[in-house]
Amino acid sequence: MIRWICILFLILTKIAFSNVIDDYATYEKYINQLQEDIKKQNKFLKEIDNSRKNLLSKIQAVQKKVSAQEETVKITTLSIKKLNEQIKQIDEKINILNADIDRLSLQIKNFNIYLIDNRDIASIKVLLFSKDFYTLLKNMEIIEQINSNLKEKIDQVNRKKNEISELKNELDLRNNALLRILNLKETTLNDLKNEKLKLEQLVKILNEDEEGKKEYIKLLNKKYSELQEKLKQIRPQIEKEGGEKLASSNFFKSQGKIPWPATGEVIEHYGPKKINDFNGEIFIKGIKIRIKDEGYIRAVFDGIVKYIDWVRGYGNIIIVKHDEFFYTLYANLDEIFVSIDQKVKMNEKIGIIDVDVKDITPYLYFEIRKQDKAVDPEKWLAANGG
Repeated sequence: MIRWICILFLILTKIAFSNVIDDYATYEKYINQLQEDIKKQNKFLKEIDNSRKNLLSKIQAVQKKVSAQEETVKITTLSIKKLNEQIKQIDEKINILNADIDRLSLQIKNFNIYLIDNRDIASIKVLLFSKDFYTLLKNMEIIEQINSNLKEKIDQVNRKKNEISELKNELDLRNNALLRILNLKETTLNDLKNEKLKLEQLVKILNEDEEGKKEYIKLLNKKYSELQEKLKQIRPQIEKEGGEKLASSNFFKSQGKIPWPATGEVIEHYGPKKINDFNGEIFIKGIKIRIKDEGYIRAVFDGIVKYIDWVRGYGNIIIVKHDEFFYTLYANLDEIFVSIDQKVKMNEKIGIIDVDVKDITPYLYFEIRKQDKAVDPEKWLAANGG
């Protein structure tokens, strides 16, 4: 925003200084510049709007992914919770089975305690409670059967415990797998949220940029209106000097774009000049250009050669008429390539200045005249020439 205001300030400063020129073409030039800048800024606004729409579309797409990822994380978390509940229930069952195993083992131990309590008299205890050998065998079979049944129950409980333990291991593996999946899903979710945040920040920047450009366009439009009003004010003067014909002159429209008649630097400028040993000043109606290249002099615009002569103090002179309003004068030429009433084109060679003469500075004296009034050539010639 600051950069745009600085650019506008430079334009306005130039216009302010150009008031001394008070020339229709100058204001028209800056009006055209303003129009181009307004078009450019409006184009930027459209680009900003398209970029914002594109970003909002991306944000919407990312938000859908975020929502889907959040739902996946939610489902995965619930699955892990259910698995943990199942694992907890299995752990409780295993604890119950372990208790059953301990209880059955204790029963076997208690039931057979009399057999292992006193080995020296174990057989006597059995015989004392047996009427005969047959009964003894029966008692031993009963003891064996009871122990066998208890052992079978313990084996059954162990098998069931092993089955449940295998199921628990399987659930643990599933739980670990789900935890890894959950971790990946949460990482992806965070990445998506960060991407969405960056896109939202870009939208904010675009919105700020848009506001700045709108403010700048408002300033440009205001200055455009002011310049239009200034044109209305100076239009009577233009009409007095030539009216619509002058305003439509191609030479007039080319102010600031006309090619230079020679390559070199200006060593004497248009305007008042003080003279040594002279009480006062003279007004220079043209410019002097020190020649830098081979010395060819070229017509600055299409026209017709209207005057060729040698004039004391100016040397060989060529005057070219470009339309009913504008003439150009080329003086101090060493050789002339054209003749009177000859049509010439822009950049066509019309003469030459000798650049090889020692002790003499080769220069071209050049004037631009609007009707019979000399104007500052440097305000009409292209800024990048010379």
